[in-house]
Amino acid sequence: MLQILLLFLCMQLSTQTILIESQDDLSRFINQSNISDNIFIKGGNIIKSLNSMEKLQYIGGYFAIWQSLSLQSLYGIRHLRFAD
Repeated sequence: MLQILLLFLCMQLSTQTILIESQDDLSRFINQSNISDNIFIKGGNIIKSLNSMEKLQYIGGYFAIWQSLSLQSLYGIRHLRFAD
């Protein structure tokens, strides 16, 4: 149900949505401090760390993490100051 709601919200917005489902998907955020899109992380048992996002400070859309059972901490997003 939550997935359907999140996807519905994304479809209503003018920004694009980035769905992260693996540690490799997170590599696109290395050295980026601003993202104007929505970011949804569904890591399952795969994503263990958000360290690739350590320079991220601003997200211009929604930011959500769900079903990320192996995620050990949120330390990698410690510099995040704003998500719309």
